[in-house]
Amino acid sequence: KIFLELCSDKMTETEYQSQLSSFHSGHVTEPVEVVPVLEEGRDALLEINRKRGLGFDNWDINYYLEMFRDKLGRNPTDVELFDMGNANSEHSRHWFFGGKIVIDGIEQPK
Repeated sequence: KIFLELCSDKMTETEYQSQLSSFHSGHVTEPVEVVPVLEEGRDALLEINRKRGLGFDNWDINYYLEMFRDKLGRNPTDVELFDMGNANSEHSRHWFFGGKIVIDGIEQPK
């Protein structure tokens, strides 16, 4: 018990109070949603951004519109867009804070 208090991350780890018999949580997942970018264009991205709280700004919307409509020629899923929203969040974009990118000891150009 003392070891767990000292060494565990209370935000991501917990001690099970009894032995697990299943990992089933009872939560039912939603089906993957195809976002109709080819059919509705920018409006489809604006709607999923509002609906899912993806945090896309105008630059992001324009970039993903061009990428899916013009380059890939397919509709994205809400899962793909959610992942992109997370990857592009300010806390994930370390360069956003003006940090240096160093790979194998060599500082990379901005």
